[in-house]
Amino acid sequence: MEALLEALRSGELTRARVDASVRRVLDLKCRYGAFDRREVSPEAAERISGNAAFRARAGAMGVAATTLVRNGEGVLPFDPRDGRRTLVAGTTQVEEIAAAVDAVAGGPVSTWRAATTDPSDAEIAEAVRTARGADRIVVATYSSGTLPAGQARLVRALRATGRPTAVVATGLPYDLASFPEVGTYLAGYAITARPQRVNRTMHRAAAEVLFGRQPGGRLPVTLAGLHPYGHGLRY
Repeated sequence: MEALLEALRSGELTRARVDASVRRVLDLKCRYGAFDRREVSPEAAERISGNAAFRARAGAMGVAATTLVRNGEGVLPFDPRDGRRTLVAGTTQVEEIAAAVDAVAGGPVSTWRAATTDPSDAEIAEAVRTARGADRIVVATYSSGTLPAGQARLVRALRATGRPTAVVATGLPYDLASFPEVGTYLAGYAITARPQRVNRTMHRAAAEVLFGRQPGGRLPVTLAGLHPYGHGLRY
């Protein structure tokens, strides 16, 4: 829209050209009676999408897609009845992920979030101090390409606290390549290249798997030198 406005201001587009395009759009809407059916029935919309049955189906699909890539340290599943304190740390949509964890965890849930997707050493030190008040840690990593180095350092620093730590890749599943020594790793596929879009279904699915729901996913890609295409663990 901004490009069209600028073209109009600069003279690259004439007002007559814009008006002609608008007339074609309005003519088509009139031809199909769009202006006669402008009101949408909320009741009809509820029958078509967003209803309880569809949300339940979406949740089941999310769990079926969530991939338990590693559980070599025996950290998972977390016990939802033990009342332990969970820290959710990361850089992107941390509050939303924590809300999903809070819905299934029996104990209190706290958060720590870096100011950018590439945490500084000072921020990582702050995260480690915050982790001292937690019994277990969920680190949510996010990348739409190469994982920022600060996130890999964050994972290593939090794991070094000795608290049971699970890493959840919320974007691409390749994050493990940046910290291949990590033994507990989940691929959640929740965030696209536009991280402002919140995929609560996949956040909830990852949280449910962390706390005992049986994961159904398999890697849709090969993690070179680590895990093959189609790899996926079960509890």
